[in-house]
Amino acid sequence: MTLIMNDRRLYWIWFHMLSRCYKPTTPSYKDYGAKGITVHSSWHQFPYFEAWARASGYESHLTINRIDNSKGYGPANCDWITKEEQCRNRDSNHLMPDGSLAVDAARANGIKNTTFCNRIKRGWSVENAVSVPPNKKPKKLDINQTKENE
Repeated sequence: MTLIMNDRRLYWIWFHMLSRCYKPTTPSYKDYGAKGITVHSSWHQFPYFEAWARASGYESHLTINRIDNSKGYGPANCDWITKEEQCRNRDSNHLMPDGSLAVDAARANGIKNTTFCNRIKRGWSVENAVSVPPNKKPKKLDINQTKENE
């Protein structure tokens, strides 16, 4: 197979996949390679990965997904999904009391995913992060009460 570089994005997906699995200096290595996540040997060469990608529904708005997150990257364990779907697969997702995803509740209240995530990082309770209108802050008491209850 010859390398056809008609899709730089696909090449960078491949490159970063290998880096996070095999290059310890890559920031995300701790979440992939250090945990034993590997890449199927045939995918170590870009043309084989590219052929699989094109045959498996790759489009420029999709991201590669490991179906079983305990297994590595390979033809039997990967597919293509949207970034939004990818965000739902994270271990760091927050759940509402009814079991639904907090990001869905935030979106229903007009709060962007990035705003929701930033609020959580700053110590907001999940309830405040999904319910306080954009560009507003909860009362300081609400933040302190949340930290005491956690």
